[in-house]
Amino acid sequence: MALPAVLAAILCGCGGGDRPRVVSAELLGEGEDAAIRIVLDRKLPASFDPASVRIRFDPPVSWTPSLDRSGPRVLTARTGGRPGLNSQGTHGRDPGATGLGISFGAGPEERVDLRPAPSLPVLTAALWEDRSPPGGNLVVDRGDWIRLIFDKPVDVAEKGARVRSPQDVLLSKAMDRLDDGVVHSVLEKESEPREVRIVLGSRPVLTVSGVLGRGPEIERFSYSAPSGIALNGTAVIPMAAIRDARGGPGAISLEEVDIAYAPGFPLPSRQEAQQFPPPGNRIHHAVVPVSGGRALVIGGESVAGREALDQVLIHDASAGVDALTLAARLPAPARMVTATALAGPDEVQGTADDVVVVAGGSDGARFLSDVTVLRTLNDGTVEAQPLTGGLRIPRSEHAAAALSGTRLLIDGGRGSAGRFPGLVGAAEVLSLVFEGEKCRIAEHQVFRSLARTAHTVSALPPAEDGRTYALAYGGFGKNRRRSVEAAPIGQPIEGAIPDDVFFPADESSVLVSPILLDTRRPEASIGDLRYDFHFGLLRWGQSAFALEGAGSDPVVVLVGGGIRHPMRGFDGGAALWEIPLLPEIGTAGLGPLPQGHEASGAILFHFDPGDPSRSRLSVIPHPSPDPGQTTERLSFAAVEVPGLGIVLAGGEQPGAPRLQCLGGAEVYLPLDERLSELAVRLTAGRARHQAYASVRNGAVAIFLLGGITNADDRGSFSAVEEIPVRRK
Repeated sequence: MALPAVLAAILCGCGGGDRPRVVSAELLGEGEDAAIRIVLDRKLPASFDPASVRIRFDPPVSWTPSLDRSGPRVLTARTGGRPGLNSQGTHGRDPGATGLGISFGAGPEERVDLRPAPSLPVLTAALWEDRSPPGGNLVVDRGDWIRLIFDKPVDVAEKGARVRSPQDVLLSKAMDRLDDGVVHSVLEKESEPREVRIVLGSRPVLTVSGVLGRGPEIERFSYSAPSGIALNGTAVIPMAAIRDARGGPGAISLEEVDIAYAPGFPLPSRQEAQQFPPPGNRIHHAVVPVSGGRALVIGGESVAGREALDQVLIHDASAGVDALTLAARLPAPARMVTATALAGPDEVQGTADDVVVVAGGSDGARFLSDVTVLRTLNDGTVEAQPLTGGLRIPRSEHAAAALSGTRLLIDGGRGSAGRFPGLVGAAEVLSLVFEGEKCRIAEHQVFRSLARTAHTVSALPPAEDGRTYALAYGGFGKNRRRSVEAAPIGQPIEGAIPDDVFFPADESSVLVSPILLDTRRPEASIGDLRYDFHFGLLRWGQSAFALEGAGSDPVVVLVGGGIRHPMRGFDGGAALWEIPLLPEIGTAGLGPLPQGHEASGAILFHFDPGDPSRSRLSVIPHPSPDPGQTTERLSFAAVEVPGLGIVLAGGEQPGAPRLQCLGGAEVYLPLDERLSELAVRLTAGRARHQAYASVRNGAVAIFLLGGITNADDRGSFSAVEEIPVRRK
């Protein structure tokens, strides 16, 4: 029998068994690549000619497909990019459905509905978009997007469907979450064909810090590692909420992908061309922003030789290789100075004639009493004028605050006035006057305060009775709960400085001690503010910023710092902290002694202008769901950034066996009164540096200046780093 006759006999069931039947007809691809895959229930002979197959479409089409054989049981019909077919309906029930009649030579016609080929889009990337608030805030928060990118066009089964973890998606780190359940995360279709987006719900916890490599040595689950995401769907049970754009059972993941930044996202960068003049990089310096988006870099200590410096530099990022230039010199080399922006002759802070007052410090061998006024001139240079008299008590590591008019408050620190060095229990208020181009100290008050260092002082707006206060907070020093006060806070000091003003540093405790210093009548200071004790209120080495606050009362936010005693760590027990005097620590519900992570939260001081003695303290916890994962942050840089909040960058972790500089950053958002992780990381861990926010032509950036880094990062460390906040 001839071959065609044999084939016809097989296909029609004559002597060759049952004829093949059509299992499915699936529509593949799009456009010019569109095709129909016809799957049979058995193999065709090797000599089978696909041209003998006839296909009839219902409803009819105006073109004829070409067929070829693509497998023992598979035929492919090429449409030439002109399908005009419906792959969603059922023939006979939906008039719009496409039915196929397929005949093999002389055999009867097989009827089948055209269906989309089963497609399982694979997740290939996840990108974070900083969408909330409009313009972004460098924080992963409610309203931001996670763009899920697939290997083919996709759609969502239901717009606005809730995204649940781990039912729908898997997150790599145990503490990660898309929302806290109050406002749910939802799925939406992106404009890009291969993307959908997760719109994050309330209080998400995700770490965005780039894409990790692959390999067993990569630590994927550490606190600072990028968050990874995968769909909780397999080829057997796909995630049904996301599917192929033409239909299908759902989408899958082959592996987790790191949540990364979108292309073009502005990341921190090392400014290699911006070099400090000799002797190079420095620590323990001061940085103060001045007009034109620039800053003064004042004094400090060289990293290489550990020598105190008398240099006053101008940092101007727009100057390129000349970004750091020598502009003036201090009367003597000085480290650990305070440099405070103060109103100039117009007695209004924040205007063009403002000055910077540099006070105190140490040259490494002695404490200094120098007070120097720095004035930025119109030609870009800086004039330095030492003031006659200076401080009454030479001191270093003190705190300073600008008061109303041209007045400066200096408090605490380490110092001496003879043979008894120690922590200084005295404050000074200097009132400056300007006579033409010269400045002098017109009035100088000295009065008793609490002996402490590594604390903060913050000027407050006037109370309703007209009094002006400054909040002195925290630090380590004299514990008033365990010692007898020699004299009341605010008592004037006339003549020689008494020896009992100085307190031995090795007898110090970590303090809360909020004191409202009356800057006009120090004897009326409020030294016994009421508060509910909480270990999170203990703090030293923090930064403080006076803000308007989310409510009607002004606030001071205190960020960073530590609870661990700087000299004895946690080894000294309860004696190291200013806690209530109790026979047993636990009897008042205080619980166990602090572990250190309590200092990762922020502290809010709400000032009551009507009755300052009723001002209150509260603790804002760190946003991490696991407080034990957080740490104290010391020797960091903190800066107020217009339009964003208070940014804390870098720092070092106390208690580590070797220097452990931190590469992360946090931000306090004043409008929400909350603390959050910043969604960018420094190019290298950094500590003992300073920072300022530069605003120039609508662009906002944070510049980190100086500092040190971990041993492993020193080869790539640059002493100047830029964190873009807002572009032009």
